[in-house]
Amino acid sequence: MSTFTVIVERVLIYCHPQADRLEIAQVGDYQSVVGKGTFQTNDLVAYIPEQALVPQNLLAEMGLEGRLAGKDKNRVKAVRLRGVVSQGLCYPAREEWQEGADVTEALGITKWEPPIPTHLAGEVFNAGQNRTLKYDIENYRRFPDVLQDGEPVVFTEKLHGCLHENSLVTMPDGNERTIAEVVADETIDSVWSYNEDTDGYVVRPITGRMRRANSEEKKWVRLTMENGRELVLTEDHPVYSRDRKDWVKAGEVRPEEDIESPIM
Repeated sequence: MSTFTVIVERVLIYCHPQADRLEIAQVGDYQSVVGKGTFQTNDLVAYIPEQALVPQNLLAEMGLEGRLAGKDKNRVKAVRLRGVVSQGLCYPAREEWQEGADVTEALGITKWEPPIPTHLAGEVFNAGQNRTLKYDIENYRRFPDVLQDGEPVVFTEKLHGCLHENSLVTMPDGNERTIAEVVADETIDSVWSYNEDTDGYVVRPITGRMRRANSEEKKWVRLTMENGRELVLTEDHPVYSRDRKDWVKAGEVRPEEDIESPIM
């Protein structure tokens, strides 16, 4: 099951290609931009992932007061530092910590839950981690060595449809971005998503990005909402129908049918 934890792990250090005073610390397949000389390869660090809320005492210790995201300047998010994406923070392991230890509670780290934008008040709610879907797979970046060179693997094809690259989706802050922008910008890590189990919108993490190679061969459907907004997607893309209380293919949506849309 996908988890939110701060784990003590070994770090690999690489030169930053565009900054003499910075280096790249790699933890698993994640990377964090750090000051040169802060860590050495094989040092133990606590990797603080994106969407973490860092307590003020820890920010002061790390020299990061006022430098993170959010209104309290304490939220970890992916940023570009001198052209390199930094996906989290590395905190030097304390003497009593062992490799693989979960130090989330010891550091006072909690997971950020995005506030509901003012203009969406009454339409969406934060259902919380206990009431929303929990993904049953971990992010591959946490386990880059799980597959070895030459090891036989089985690939499965994504058979359901795609949204058009110009389609809009709603970000946690209420702003809208196109699918193309979301695919290209690795610092975008989550979007608002409809949860049929709770009949409400929740913020869910982006678990993968892809561009469909044969999209020009697909049949596209344009769904026009009663407010004039349009949703363009392939005919086989699933759409949630409130009338049928089930997912249906976009090409099978009926006129006047009440559906959920990523454009809120």
